[in-house]
Amino acid sequence: MSCMIKSLTPFLNRDILAQALTRIGCEYTIQGDEIITGRKDWHGNQTFIFRDGKYLFQHDETQLNLSNYGSEAYKPLRNFLEAVEKEYNAVCREITEAEEQARLERERKEYVEKQKEAIIAKAKAQGYSVREEKAGDKVKLVLRRVTY
Repeated sequence: MSCMIKSLTPFLNRDILAQALTRIGCEYTIQGDEIITGRKDWHGNQTFIFRDGKYLFQHDETQLNLSNYGSEAYKPLRNFLEAVEKEYNAVCREITEAEEQARLERERKEYVEKQKEAIIAKAKAQGYSVREEKAGDKVKLVLRRVTY
């Protein structure tokens, strides 16, 4: 008898799910919309199948004929799915944090550019000529005014 397992976290993204499987040390191959794991049961390899916008885990309910049952590397189904879910959430958090860092850096650069433009406009209005020098990451604005 075969069954589908639903986890608390819906596995929506194939690449993130693949990263999670790699992190827990599960071998897999991707064929179209399926992720075929190295875990085997009565019906063959246990598989994540893309259905209704998310990946569902298909396996034999009885867990008969598992190729690595009883070995040290074997993880019971519940532990396996918990590990996949934990790593999936960790990868999602890392991606979110990276996007947040990129957004903050982009906002910082926009602010610096706006400040630079305001300083240049004000200096030109007061009769200064402006020259921009870069020293590493820093921008130095040199203001010059010729008086007689």
